[in-house]
Amino acid sequence: MEHEQWDAILASVLPRYGVQVRGIEPLDDTTALIISDRGAKRLRIDTDERRVHRRHALWEHLAKQGFRRVPRHIRTLYGEAIVQADGAFCTLSDEWEGRVPEVMPLDMRLAGRNLARLHQVVKGLELGEEIALPKRHGTWLTRFAKVGDELEQRYVNWNEFRQRNALQDRFVEHFEWIAEQVGIAVEGLTAGRYEELARRAEQEGAFALGEYRLNDLRIDYEGRVATLHIDDAVADLPLYDAAKFALGLVERGENQMATLFLDSYAETMGLSQQEVVVIDSYLAFPHAAYRHLSQYNRLKRGADVFAERLESAVREAQSRLPMLYGAGSARWV
Repeated sequence: MEHEQWDAILASVLPRYGVQVRGIEPLDDTTALIISDRGAKRLRIDTDERRVHRRHALWEHLAKQGFRRVPRHIRTLYGEAIVQADGAFCTLSDEWEGRVPEVMPLDMRLAGRNLARLHQVVKGLELGEEIALPKRHGTWLTRFAKVGDELEQRYVNWNEFRQRNALQDRFVEHFEWIAEQVGIAVEGLTAGRYEELARRAEQEGAFALGEYRLNDLRIDYEGRVATLHIDDAVADLPLYDAAKFALGLVERGENQMATLFLDSYAETMGLSQQEVVVIDSYLAFPHAAYRHLSQYNRLKRGADVFAERLESAVREAQSRLPMLYGAGSARWV
């Protein structure tokens, strides 16, 4: 954003909040830190009206349900939560101080507990059609099964090639294991009655953040966690956030940290065996292997590079226990 546009927006927007501005520090093209007589604030400028109204509705929903450590939009002296200026949509929120969590035991427990507390209040969301969340309720089982069919067909095709590139060789070599993992995931979702959980979540108006990242959290000196990002929210089973976050840790070789995170999340949420099985099923799916295959299929080049990535993903996954959280011992309840 040009300096002139910034200046025009700041001059027209900030006075509406009735704060005494003592300093302004642009952070990037869309945000600025405002030092005021009422503490540090963050001004955010958006051009996507739908996104900013959806964000506002989601923060309001969480705050009204008691989950208040979020950047709720401050209202102007005239009652506006969103100010339109110079073709942009502006919001002001408190600047949450604290450190970014690290991959260590204390922070993983805090992150798990924070996500669980958030998930305890996501029910009852009602959004207008114009800002509705992307609908993904009940799609895991269909998506995993579809991937299984796709990979089986790819194996049939590539196995018949007289000459295969490096990636195709690796895939044919590891197909049996990859297919087995897909089968475990599908079997687990079925046994865990995933579709029943998904229907209930949809009926209750529950949603998932879509992306739960350490960079979007802040931990203060008292150990309280603030959650700063909600733009990727989807109408999906809230368990998706926990499973995806744990998967990211597992793929980095942080199995113990993933277990600590899930233990904290499960204890705070009071997860049922059914829900544990669903999380484990998500983790059993060969996400990394399929991701590398899909990237190669899209780019149609770099076979040697993707062959190495596929090999690494398979070897890493084979070296850890099939079930991270222990539901595998039920096999399947």
